[in-house]
Amino acid sequence: DIRPIRGNHEEMVLLAIRSGVFEDLLGWLENGGDATLKSYDVDHSKDIPREHLRFLEELPYYRMTRQHLFVHAGLDFSLDDPLSVAGRMAMIWTRDSKVSSKMIGERTLVTGHTTQSLDASNYSFPENVFGFRISLVRRSNTIG
Repeated sequence: DIRPIRGNHEEMVLLAIRSGVFEDLLGWLENGGDATLKSYDVDHSKDIPREHLRFLEELPYYRMTRQHLFVHAGLDFSLDDPLSVAGRMAMIWTRDSKVSSKMIGERTLVTGHTTQSLDASNYSFPENVFGFRISLVRRSNTIG
């Protein structure tokens, strides 16, 4: 059962297409967009199939279960509601690892965004730590 969430790369391609601003397109191309275009065998982001872009547009910024909260990068706990629209930038971009378990119903916060080697992730967390970062790594390529 795979349930994707929106991250910064999805946001970058959507912004590049929506805004039409060269700097937005360049930012996406420099952060994996060129490989994405090659994988579609197209030269411009506007040529990515519409249904694929619609899929990206519909991705949620987070997913929540009774015990876990999954978000790409993290949450802005300075907000009254870190899951609100105001918190979306932090959900896809932050590298802040602070967690207020009380604000997320004592759930474990599971994030990615910051790549770790498999060796770095092989340590245990004390029981009072309510958040940790994961990234899926396939050889030298990072996913997520």
